Amino acid sequence: MLQKKDYVPVLKWKMGEYQALNKLREDLKDRICPLIEIVPIGFDHEKGVLRESMDSHIADIGTRLKKKWGDRKAFIDIYSMEIKSDRSNYIKKVFEKYRLAKCNVVPVICLNESEATQVFSEIISSDANGIAIRIKSKYLDGSVLGMSLAKKIENLTSSLGIGKVDVDIIVDFEEIVVLANEKTTFDTIQRLMYENIPEINLWRSFIVLGCSFPAELKYTKDKANCMHKRMEWLLYKDCVSKFKDSFRLPTFSDYTIGTMEHKQLDMRKVKPSAKLKYTLDDNWYYDKGTAVRGANSRGFGQFKSLCSSLVVSRHFRGEGFSEGDKYIKKCSDGDEGTGNLSTWVWVSTNQHMTKVLIDIASLYAVSG
Repeated sequence: MLQKKDYVPVLKWKMGEYQALNKLREDLKDRICPLIEIVPIGFDHEKGVLRESMDSHIADIGTRLKKKWGDRKAFIDIYSMEIKSDRSNYIKKVFEKYRLAKCNVVPVICLNESEATQVFSEIISSDANGIAIRIKSKYLDGSVLGMSLAKKIENLTSSLGIGKVDVDIIVDFEEIVVLANEKTTFDTIQRLMYENIPEINLWRSFIVLGCSFPAELKYTKDKANCMHKRMEWLLYKDCVSKFKDSFRLPTFSDYTIGTMEHKQLDMRKVKPSAKLKYTLDDNWYYDKGTAVRGANSRGFGQFKSLCSSLVVSRHFRGEGFSEGDKYIKKCSDGDEGTGNLSTWVWVSTNQHMTKVLIDIASLYAVSG
C-alpha cells in the first residue's frame, strides 16, 4: 500500500528516464513507485518501417528494470506500446519477462479494457501483486460505456477476480488547465474525485495524477519570465490543506518534466533545441537555446551557458541537492561535458523527483 508521503512519477521508459531513477539517493528510492509507460517501437522514417519487431522490443524489458530498480515496486502500463496484433499474447509475454527477471511489478489496466481482461487476470494470479486501475478524468463525470463509474469499476474488478484491497486506483486528470481561476478549477477536480470514486478508503492505494508542463517552450531573453506553474502540485497542496482532517489524502503523481505524448519524431525534419528544465517550489524554471543539430546550429555546447545562467541565479539549490544538480554545476564549471539529449532528460528528471520527494515530506511535516 502506498502512503500519502510516497510519490508516483510517470516515466517513459527510455535511457534518460531510467538513468534519472537509477541515480536517485537510496533513501529517496524507498518512497517512490514509478509508473512506467513502455514506449512504442521506434519508427524509421527514412525507410518507412518499424525499427524492430515486438519480440526484439521487449527482449530485455525485465532485465533492464531489475538492473535499474532492483526489488522495488513499479507500476507497468503497456497501453503506450500500441500493440496492434496478437495483443493478449504480447501482454502476457511482457509480464513473463518481468517475472523471469524477478521484478516486483504491478500491471496497470485501463477502465475500458475488454480484450485482454482474461490475460490480466492470469497475471494477477501468477504474480499475486494485485493490479492498478488507471481512470482518465473524462470518466469521472458521467457514464463509462453506458454505465456508472462505480458499476464499471465493480464489473472490471469482478471479471479480474480481485477485491478492493488488492487494487490501486490511479485517477489521471491528464492535462490540468485552469479555465476560470485556480480555486474554481481545483474545487471542480476535487469534487469529481471525491464524489465519484466509490468507497475511496477501501482501495489498496489512491493516487492522483496530472500534467501541466507546456508542450512547447518559448524562448525569451527575460529569464524572470521563463516560468510555468506546476498546476498538479498546486492542486495537491490544496487537497492536503482542505481535506487532511476529513477525506483520505491521495498519493501524489505527475508526468515529471515531460508531457503526456509519446512522440515519434522524424529527426530528419525536427531540429531539437537546447533546453534546461528546473523544478522550483510551485513553478518550473526553463531556459531554451537554439538548435543543437543541423547547419548553422550552435550544438550541445549551449548547455554550458544554460547551466551557468542557472547556477548564478537565485533558483539554483546547490550541487549537493541531487545528482542532477551536481551535473548542472559541473557542466557550468567545465568539469562535465555537455552530453546529448538523453543526458538532459536524466538531469532534469532526477532533480525534479528529488525536489518532489523532499517537498512532500515537508508538506506533511507542516500540515501534520
